[in-house]
Amino acid sequence: MRRTSLTDVTAVLVAALLLIGAAAERLSLPRPKDAEPFHAKVRAAVAQVPAAFGDWDGKDVPVPAEATQQLRPNVIISRQFFNRVNGRSVSFMLVQCADVRDLTPHYPPICYPGRGLTLTDSRVRTWSVDDLKITGTEYQFDANTFRQSHPISVANFMLLPTGVICPEMKTVRAQIALPNRYFGAAQVQVLMDADVPEADRDAILDEMVRAYRPVIDAVLSGVER
Repeated sequence: MRRTSLTDVTAVLVAALLLIGAAAERLSLPRPKDAEPFHAKVRAAVAQVPAAFGDWDGKDVPVPAEATQQLRPNVIISRQFFNRVNGRSVSFMLVQCADVRDLTPHYPPICYPGRGLTLTDSRVRTWSVDDLKITGTEYQFDANTFRQSHPISVANFMLLPTGVICPEMKTVRAQIALPNRYFGAAQVQVLMDADVPEADRDAILDEMVRAYRPVIDAVLSGVER
């Protein structure tokens, strides 16, 4: 019978330690239920935001059942606002998914063309709302009919639970492989007619962000930094 060498014993010990380490790592990784208090915090923040503020009256816009099934959102706000003073109309949407993987396939360059809209322009923009710096993307789409076109502007930005605000989905996708993916991510869209002057569009976005700041802050506070 071959005697067990020191090399054999060492190999067995190393293998055992690796297995123990892998098991410990799996046990230490966050699970969906670990993020539930955070998602409850975001849901509670939604109750703090009004349907009307300033000169804006808002009403909820139903979200298609298909979109809800695909997104599986923790929270979703879909509202149409009408300005009592100047008659302008603005759509606001904030959707936060508990699993970041549910959000990544859904953002304007993918979803809007599927609705028959043509992407005609996009550029990265930076907005400052009080102490909050927002880097997002402003898209322009054209809805062509036989008689006329209806260009719209969509200001879009992503919120990560690490406190990061980003302008595109690439940074969000990078969260999929990380332990905090069950803290999800959120997306904000502010949609209006593209013929609204840029300064006015920026002022409207400022008002919307201020009104929904409790939800935005709640999403950004998910993971300790």
